[in-house]
Amino acid sequence: MSAPVFICANAFGPVFVKHHGHATAANLASRAGAAGLEVRQELMTPADYPLSSLKNVLDNLQLGCTFSAKVHVWNYEHCDKEGLLKALEIAEELGARLLKVSIGALPADPSLSREELETVAARLKQSSVRLVIENDQTPEGGDIEVMERALALLAEAGIEAGLTFDTGNWYWVGENPIDAARQLGARVEYIHCKSIDIVHDQPRVCQPRAPHLAAWSTLWTAFKPNTLRSIEFPLAQEDSIDLNHNALVASAHEFIARLRHY
Repeated sequence: MSAPVFICANAFGPVFVKHHGHATAANLASRAGAAGLEVRQELMTPADYPLSSLKNVLDNLQLGCTFSAKVHVWNYEHCDKEGLLKALEIAEELGARLLKVSIGALPADPSLSREELETVAARLKQSSVRLVIENDQTPEGGDIEVMERALALLAEAGIEAGLTFDTGNWYWVGENPIDAARQLGARVEYIHCKSIDIVHDQPRVCQPRAPHLAAWSTLWTAFKPNTLRSIEFPLAQEDSIDLNHNALVASAHEFIARLRHY
């Protein structure tokens, strides 16, 4: 049985998507055989509105949707309630199944943000959208212990969130992705497929090669079968408004075929 493979809009290139819009990214994803598109809040422009039109494009192409919001759950002592509620509204307008956010920085005193989180929890209970938190590239929001603590705090406030497991971001915080998968794999609902090269002692996102794909095979044994996954590595070697659409489709199609069967 094959698993659904989405494409994150930024895999086509931020410059490309900001110029051409998410509807173009959706059409390319469909041509490549993707099951869906991750809409990125930081790449949205007025051309993506009204959101009902973008949803119609996704629906007509029979593409699923996830929404990546540029929102942190916590800013130390306080929860970004307004940001989370607005992001949830956008996700619902797009018909997204998942709303992906980052942790930010955990509060020293969780009681200070409890009421705000409980408001968000009540709103989520009325929605078909699932909240998933992603490991990011910061120590405050990206190591294994932080992810476990964040899930516990959300659960205490009534939010049973899942995890987005970014295969590459662990390198920025010095965590071993295999260790992370073993400890967190049962809570993973979405996988961001991002391969990393180390250049001058710094991680750099790249297209996966054979060693990366082999390492991913080990990671996948820790996840539930057929967990939703999405391409987040660059589909082209450069990012510009003039990228060849057929070349982008061909590149995406090749990787989708591989990622379906992990």
